[in-house]
Amino acid sequence: MRNKLLLIATLLYTLPVFCQPIKKQLSLDSLFKKNIFDVKDVSGFKAMKDGIHYSQLDKDGTHQIIRIYMLETGKAVRTLFDNSKSKFENQELKIDKYELSKDERKILLFTQSQSVYRHSVYYKVYIYDIASSAIELADNDKILHCTFSTDGSKVAFVKNNNLFYNDLQNHEIIQVTNDGLKNNIINGNCDWVYEEEFAFTRAFDWSNNGRFLAFYRFDESKVPEYTLAKYTGLYPEQYTYKYPKAGERNSDIQIKIFDTKKRQTVTADIGKETDQYIPRIKWTENARELCIYRMNRLQNKLELLLTSAITGNTEIIYKEKNKYYIDVNDETIFLPDGHSMIMRSVRNGYNHLFRYDWNRHTTTDITTGAYDVDALVGVDKIKKLVYYTAAENSPMQRNLYVAGWDGYGHKCLTPGKGMHKITPCEGYNFFLDKYSTINTVPVYYLRDAKGKIIRTLEDNKTLENKMLEYALGEIKFMKVSGVNNTLNAWIITPPNFDASKKYPVLMFQYSGPGSQQVIDQFPAGNFWWHQYLAQK
Repeated sequence: MRNKLLLIATLLYTLPVFCQPIKKQLSLDSLFKKNIFDVKDVSGFKAMKDGIHYSQLDKDGTHQIIRIYMLETGKAVRTLFDNSKSKFENQELKIDKYELSKDERKILLFTQSQSVYRHSVYYKVYIYDIASSAIELADNDKILHCTFSTDGSKVAFVKNNNLFYNDLQNHEIIQVTNDGLKNNIINGNCDWVYEEEFAFTRAFDWSNNGRFLAFYRFDESKVPEYTLAKYTGLYPEQYTYKYPKAGERNSDIQIKIFDTKKRQTVTADIGKETDQYIPRIKWTENARELCIYRMNRLQNKLELLLTSAITGNTEIIYKEKNKYYIDVNDETIFLPDGHSMIMRSVRNGYNHLFRYDWNRHTTTDITTGAYDVDALVGVDKIKKLVYYTAAENSPMQRNLYVAGWDGYGHKCLTPGKGMHKITPCEGYNFFLDKYSTINTVPVYYLRDAKGKIIRTLEDNKTLENKMLEYALGEIKFMKVSGVNNTLNAWIITPPNFDASKKYPVLMFQYSGPGSQQVIDQFPAGNFWWHQYLAQK
């Protein structure tokens, strides 16, 4: 009897162990075919100009609807577009993405996407008038970079290497350039080098009154060609394009400005040197002044040229030199006084923000210290505040901060460890915060100007619960001794890791600039592929 009781007691004691569910193993199908670990985002979230609403592209069954929601409550208040009701020639449009005009009276509907290179995509584009529910084609063909003018009266686009715009008031398509030719001349679109190395493709920009259209002209006629096999069918297609290897000839660049009122084009004076880069153009607060970034081929000297939209004449308003390299960014904001700007630069060894006045030749540091500012989130031109993310606490983390234009009032709005990727809302009363750590899935918060969480837009609970079903290795941070410094790293150990045993180690490291691999965010690196390898 005693032995029977002992046996029953032993079975009862071990029963919970036997009842533990067997964790699933990762498979290539589950990772790359079924994509069961996809991270949900806030699809199509676009803050409205009133600062209290946002629009979003929703799916209702097979239908797509663009709705307006209240930022604070998430309550739907209005429908902007319903593809089941608003059709083009009795056909439902399948929307890939959408863009509102600045006055929020019209919508660009992008459909039938067709990728070119890494960033450039052709679309069939439709223009939807919200008030009248009328839909019209921006152009009969697939086009590149369809963009509203600032006043919403026109849309510019690129087709066959030429720049066009559609005048929406009289429904007339105006061809701005005529010399576009494949592997020869490109207008309004980047060549391969600029798309890949300077990370932009739309090579034109509207002035803030919608009158002027500044654009790039790439002459790649003398750039060496490269041919590769493009596997589009049973037999490969031979694809030839302009591809300068290191040290070979690049495209010759011109910056031109088209006046839609006079239907005339002027060429900006960017100097006699042709072996150089023009990595950015940006309109100032003055609708007749364009800023042109000019950089030497070695990429260690940068000049900003203030350019007249009427004459094309230029003057240098800012210079920067570096012994090694200058990393170009989009984070130059021109201020309402017409003679100063807020910039981000590594001119003093770390990435920091400063205000520069080119009339007075004065510099005011907004951020300082032995850390890097990661991104200029936005500039409140009314309250004279700057919002930015920085790695002030750790190079592996990012937090949201605010400071005055004078450098005072520095404050962290998202304290704590982890990664915060911030999208500002118009008026800077609210921010969309994508937050995660290396071991917690991304959560999308709506925060107010003080950093307070107002509500959660997406918590990725489905992904979190799905991960519990699988045998995953532990991922954690560690330190590695380098030649001169201690380096941050992370390690994934196999499921059921036994520290007393020896395991083969796969080392992964990538040294591309601006491509930090060790960050306190989810997922870390090529997380699921590395989990699969660790499992094996």
